[in-house]
Amino acid sequence: MTTSLITDSINLHLLLYNDNKINSNSRILNLSKSCNQIIGDLSKYDLYIKGLIITNLNLPICNMIDNVTDKETGKMIYSITLYDETGYNFILNPPSPYIIGIDGDGSNNYKGLCIFLRFISERPNLSINDPNYYKFNYVRSFLTLVNTALKSGFSRHSALLNSNASILFNPGEPYIFNIDNLIVASSVGIYFNYFLKNILDGFNVSYLSDTDLSDPNYTGMNYLFNKINSPVNHIITTAPVADYWQYVAEFQCVNTLSTYIGIAILCGGSLESARPVVYDYFDSTSSTSPNLTTLKILKILDFYADNYNNSSSASNAVQYESLILDVPLNMLNNQGLQNIALSFYLVASNGQFEPINLPSNACVKLNIIFKRVRNY
Repeated sequence: MTTSLITDSINLHLLLYNDNKINSNSRILNLSKSCNQIIGDLSKYDLYIKGLIITNLNLPICNMIDNVTDKETGKMIYSITLYDETGYNFILNPPSPYIIGIDGDGSNNYKGLCIFLRFISERPNLSINDPNYYKFNYVRSFLTLVNTALKSGFSRHSALLNSNASILFNPGEPYIFNIDNLIVASSVGIYFNYFLKNILDGFNVSYLSDTDLSDPNYTGMNYLFNKINSPVNHIITTAPVADYWQYVAEFQCVNTLSTYIGIAILCGGSLESARPVVYDYFDSTSSTSPNLTTLKILKILDFYADNYNNSSSASNAVQYESLILDVPLNMLNNQGLQNIALSFYLVASNGQFEPINLPSNACVKLNIIFKRVRNY
């Protein structure tokens, strides 16, 4: 920790490094430092965040715990429906807890199948009751669930069981939906329910109905994927032979998968005197407001999923710098600065704060500035 010699402006550089060279265990990202008293009366100063750098952070892209309806089976709220108007060409035998037959002939033959995505964890060693079990660090993990559902459906069609349809993602580019020519030329329609359509936003779909998972006659035929009038490339290769159509999403939509909206830094120690911030999550379905929660928040850094990629986690580094010190944090109490305690959290879209872990060989550098209030 260093301090400047200018009494009306005190600059602190705080550094935390996980130097564990024995194993790769991470540690909770809490920064605590005691020191000789630097400031006698914090109420005479405003606090500013000048800069923050966190390396090798390995942030998750989303937490799917709220989107899994059955933890034992992994059944999710997302569904894909395949429907063939020409006949009972889908065979549902043996039955599956993830698949609903639509318009059957009284036996195991159906015109359509509604396939629910099945959650597969990136952390299978954890308990299904551990919230971390449901975190994804990779875009490909979710797309694997989608592609597995597509394969499960087409493999039950009498004429398309060897056909393939899959959604791919390259860093910095929109999703690409590759569909075999046999499927494109067939009478099979591909449908997304609202929840899946929202994540795969960018593809050309037609709205048909709202999604109601509690409907006893649920079919999931809510948004029809348009196999025509879409940005498409017809690709034919000869080694090996492949004939498929490549549908490109109209814009990059990785952000729709993210369930995190920022990083929050909470104050403790001598900074407990910071002006509290009212922060709470309002349920739009509730007619009454919950009790408001006040937190001592040093800073909430918003972030977006634009740089998530297919082979690594969201962002291996967080970097923030304030060029203009224009948003101060007020100190309310007359007390000295001799202990700094800061806690770092991921802010989820449901309003929850989740502790951040700092991996081995990762570091945090925080630059904060205390400026004397002009009245003093």
